[in-house]
Amino acid sequence: MNKNVTIKKSTLFYIILCFIGIFRIALLRSAPWELDANTGYDDLLQLKNAISIASGNWLGKTYSYISMTKNVGYPLFLALTQLLNIPYSVLYGLLISLSSFSFIKAIQPVVKSKKLLLLIFFVIIFTPINHGAFYRIYRNALVPWVLLLIISSYIAIFIRRRNRLSLFLPWTILAFFSIMYFWTLREDSIWILPFILVAAITIIITIVILYKRDLHEILLRSVLVLLPLIGIVVSNIWVSSINYSYYGIWGVNDRSDTAAAKAMSLIYKIEDNQTTDSTVWASRKAFELAIKASPSLRTVGNTVLASYGLWAGKNTDIKGDIAQWAFRFGVEEEGYYHGNGKKTNALYKAIANELGEAFQKGKLKKRDGIYLSTQTGAFHWKDISQSMTMSLDLTNKMFHFYNTNLSSGYIDYPNLTETELISYEGMLNTSLPRTNDQLSAVGITKTYSDYDVNLTSLSNHYQQLNASIFRRRNYYINFQEKLIKCYQVVSYFMFPLSFLAYFILIIDGFRHQFTANNLSKLIILSSLLLTGILNLFIVSLFSRWIDPNTDSFIYGFYAPSAYLLFNLFMCMGGIVLFEKLCSSRMLKNFLSTVGNYMGRHRD
Repeated sequence: MNKNVTIKKSTLFYIILCFIGIFRIALLRSAPWELDANTGYDDLLQLKNAISIASGNWLGKTYSYISMTKNVGYPLFLALTQLLNIPYSVLYGLLISLSSFSFIKAIQPVVKSKKLLLLIFFVIIFTPINHGAFYRIYRNALVPWVLLLIISSYIAIFIRRRNRLSLFLPWTILAFFSIMYFWTLREDSIWILPFILVAAITIIITIVILYKRDLHEILLRSVLVLLPLIGIVVSNIWVSSINYSYYGIWGVNDRSDTAAAKAMSLIYKIEDNQTTDSTVWASRKAFELAIKASPSLRTVGNTVLASYGLWAGKNTDIKGDIAQWAFRFGVEEEGYYHGNGKKTNALYKAIANELGEAFQKGKLKKRDGIYLSTQTGAFHWKDISQSMTMSLDLTNKMFHFYNTNLSSGYIDYPNLTETELISYEGMLNTSLPRTNDQLSAVGITKTYSDYDVNLTSLSNHYQQLNASIFRRRNYYINFQEKLIKCYQVVSYFMFPLSFLAYFILIIDGFRHQFTANNLSKLIILSSLLLTGILNLFIVSLFSRWIDPNTDSFIYGFYAPSAYLLFNLFMCMGGIVLFEKLCSSRMLKNFLSTVGNYMGRHRD
């Protein structure tokens, strides 16, 4: 009897999970996607690459100066919607649902209440995220959810470190493929590596302690823990080999991996003895010095400087990484790229070698600072300390879901032509609304009642469909705005309470001894909090040049994962506090007293 009840409860649990997931996907079918045909180097580039992949031409039949500028992960996702012939919203919703499910499945051994797991699933799946990151057809939309798969995998591996390998192995496989795909999404995916390494080392240490007399078990489980890291290597080799077969260039992209990236990284390091603004990573003077030191760069030097001036506009110098786009554009204007990847790569290789030699011989002086990436200039302790302060400020803001309210400006697209709307519809497998002016442009000018009197036209149906799209979008916006408001209000209570729970776990661990359950919860909370703060620190450090104001939209856009991680921190912290209260002797005595009083009162 008890077994049958358990089976029924388990079945009901999964039915409710499926219902919530389907409801989320159904809502996304009416989402106001943010479409902008003027984002050539961002959204539009991703869409064009996706169309090219779906057509069997990888990132284009011929190599151009934009072919390999950005990682291929998001175009692959978009191309999959084409190959499967399903709406973008459905595939996106499936990813969100799968990631959310992976988390509750990962923590199930330490959160045994199915009601609490259902609550966590609901809270995750509707997490408010910066609207630009979530609704723009851009790669940032996928980052939080693929990251959640990685974090869930390592949490699950840690919790199941004592279990048989059949329970251990599936999470290792999930971590492998999640890391592999995460690495293809952005050029700066390396920021997640500290979490992966710390998680792997922590798990291996606990395995050594648990199986100290069984060397075979230690080695086998340690190898399985480290196996997902190979996903990075596999990902790089896979994408690089395809790029090489098409364009003759080995690399995941040509802004961080190839000779072009090496050449640009050396220009970033040039001391020009006049630039004091740390947000200017490569000044015009630095390019002039590079041209003087490199005969190969000198062959395209005038055009590169002209391009630099064009991209700088009214300013003398360019801030941030925009200088590398000016560099590429100038080289392209001299006839490079244009279907000849090997020739272009050879030029950059020669430039890199000559600049490297100039540094060695003292012809060029290295700019002081810390260099964290081939895509950035020098950072100083002042930049790092400012970024730390910014990341803490942003942590507070994102715990309260700032900049997550929907943009009503994307309920329709008055600036898009009919051709552009049709292209977006084909790419997303989604019907888009038209304004009255856009309907007039395609010959639909009458009112609904003027059509279909003699059953000769489908324009009547088109009007109804268009009105239905607007109706569903308005419903979605209203529903989502109310939901966001709920999250924001609840966060003001859960923010301090979740930190209280976190410190209670730490204090309990030192006062008594960490139980396996409490240690697992502490590890989960720590990984969520620290990974979120690290994400914000890296984004602050790399994006301050755009706008140092933490109220700026850009931080939520470039660090959407922080919303999800902090939401999970509050959720898990709330559960820890709830369980502590339920197990509290004081609470039990209070409830017992209330129960006795109510019983006497009834009598």
